Amino acid sequence: MKAMRCYFLRNGTIRAVEVVRCDSDDAAIEEAMRLYDKSRYEFGGIELWDGGRLVHQYPADVRKSA
Repeated sequence: MKAMRCYFLRNGTIRAVEVVRCDSDDAAIEEAMRLYDKSRYEFGGIELWDGGRLVHQYPADVRKSA
């Protein structure tokens, strides 16, 4: 089982992080999106990282959002 970092962003800056443990990228993305859905009014988006590899970003331009 992999441990990936899910960064929660607001105004293009990391404001929180959760560790997501899943067997595949797809499962980790689903879990990260579930976590984001619970906090979408607090944060502008997420980035999911496996070490130095960006696995998923939502929305695609989350670092540019105001």
